[in-house]
Amino acid sequence: KFEGAGYLRSKSARKERLVRDLTAAAGAEIDTADYTLLVIDSAKRIDEALKEAFVLLMLRAVNSKGRLDDSFLDLVGTNNREESADVEDVIIREKFAIVLNKVDLVNPKKKLLEIAAEIGELGDACVRFSGNTPAPEILMRFNKESENKEGEEQNLLQDDDDQLTEEELHNLAIQSPTIFYISALKNDGIDDILNHLLTLATPCDETQIIPPDQITTMSPIERVEEVLREKIYRCLHREVPHKVKQVNKSFRKVKDPSTGQRAIIIDHELVVRTKSHQRLVRGRADATLRRIKDTAQRDLERLFDCPVLLNLHVRHTKAQHDMPLDASSLGVQEFKMW
Repeated sequence: KFEGAGYLRSKSARKERLVRDLTAAAGAEIDTADYTLLVIDSAKRIDEALKEAFVLLMLRAVNSKGRLDDSFLDLVGTNNREESADVEDVIIREKFAIVLNKVDLVNPKKKLLEIAAEIGELGDACVRFSGNTPAPEILMRFNKESENKEGEEQNLLQDDDDQLTEEELHNLAIQSPTIFYISALKNDGIDDILNHLLTLATPCDETQIIPPDQITTMSPIERVEEVLREKIYRCLHREVPHKVKQVNKSFRKVKDPSTGQRAIIIDHELVVRTKSHQRLVRGRADATLRRIKDTAQRDLERLFDCPVLLNLHVRHTKAQHDMPLDASSLGVQEFKMW
């Protein structure tokens, strides 16, 4: 349901507090998800900042309450979560999986197995301590255990497992995340994920979320924003894409009276907080902005099946760094419906 914007250099991300912001945004989506895939770029170095972000996301996934949990509560005759806390404790299922992407770029393959073992143990720790242990403490205990490894294979849960009953160990095994190895570019391992998701899929009730003849619940302007967001991520790098706010000024449907051909005219702004980001978004001689505009316009024409004129501008605002950009504060109107 939520897709991150790509790999961030940890120093830049920490300076801009992007790890926190992205984790919060992803966590908000995870909270109501039936199942979560945590996709990790295995070709990049995984430092402590990223590990902490992984732990935070995995904890949110373990504690998520999706449609499956609601269905179980309906089955036992209660929809009141506060009155059914004990009932929810018996909902034991796998909540998330770990997907290691770009495995074709990892050499030697022994390194890939080491990455999988480390992230897998971290996932097991999140399952074990999801109820009452904060993410920094889980990571600290994990690192301490890793440093103490000598000779025999150990893991974070070994001492605690000795104190658990057989039933509790069985429940932990059920919730332990599956690990997938894929190369999305080469379409390697994708079928394994799809088959796994199909085994977890359940039929919805009679009221379908999306009618059969409707391909999305997004409004036309939201679809424009999604297309532009993708192009921004492709054309810009590091923290810049996460600092661009989109504001739609107009979305007009027009028709040529002589031919009857439909067309759409879109006026859109990309708003940034710093002059340096404005220069990066524009590029030399507006080359970057033009590339974003041209590639987005082609996709929008295919999406709406008619000619599209996209007027795209970049604008700098002096809003404070920690203040969220709001369309009304910029003196423009932000449309969300057709």
